[in-house]
Amino acid sequence: MKSNLLFRSGTILVPTDFSPVCDNAVSFGVKLASASGSKVCILHIINNKTRRELKKKDSGPGSIDNKLKAYQDLYKESENVQVDTIQREGQIYTTINETVKEIGANMMVLGTHGKKGWQYLLGSDIFKVVYESSVPTVVVQNLPMNETGKIVVPLIDDYDVDDKLQLIGQMARTFDSQILFFQPTETDPELNNRLSIFINDMSVRLKSDQISNSTSSADLKTSYQIALRSYASLQKVSMILIMVRHSLETPAINPADWYEELLFNPEQVPVMVINLTKF
Repeated sequence: MKSNLLFRSGTILVPTDFSPVCDNAVSFGVKLASASGSKVCILHIINNKTRRELKKKDSGPGSIDNKLKAYQDLYKESENVQVDTIQREGQIYTTINETVKEIGANMMVLGTHGKKGWQYLLGSDIFKVVYESSVPTVVVQNLPMNETGKIVVPLIDDYDVDDKLQLIGQMARTFDSQILFFQPTETDPELNNRLSIFINDMSVRLKSDQISNSTSSADLKTSYQIALRSYASLQKVSMILIMVRHSLETPAINPADWYEELLFNPEQVPVMVINLTKF
């Protein structure tokens, strides 16, 4: 596993279709870059729909150059972050992750309108892009970033203790964050006890590394995901961090459905996905 390289200073890729939600994704990416000493690369993908829109507005490719340059001008003075821009022809579903590898990006931020998708990318398609990503990927909606420095980590299994601990520690140090563990309250006492031991072990080890963290539990009266979203919103966290290994199944939860719903949460809390199977 290459997790020791995940959060090094590098490049954060932000695809844009120039919609307000993608403007918010760029802003979010710039803030992450500022915190981690990275630069931002803004990507626009030209496809058949782009060409139709340009023809309808009687605009040439130069209009895209102007829009991309506007991002650079916007952040040139307000943030101490290098902003590069690129254009690529291709398909959203493949070109985004291809560009990640091409430019050596080590993180990505995607903007989405939720299940309705962005201008070209439907919700189900953005889910595919996220789950094929070889780098940590943050999905944001319209709400701006809460700069509280809090990251909530839902833990619904006791797998990959060392891998998760390493990643969580890196997140906390890179973004100077407090980690908020959030666990379900299981009806099975044995499972609940096992999960509590797992989280307590992670908490103790993080504190020994001087990383602030705390643990809260979901109320049994509501679903775990609703409780998680409500908790994240009330705490005004900067993001929810989920770490997935697709080969593992969690009892009573379909991981794909559960995580897809979380990405498009109505509270609009940003969600970072790290694919453990990709590292």
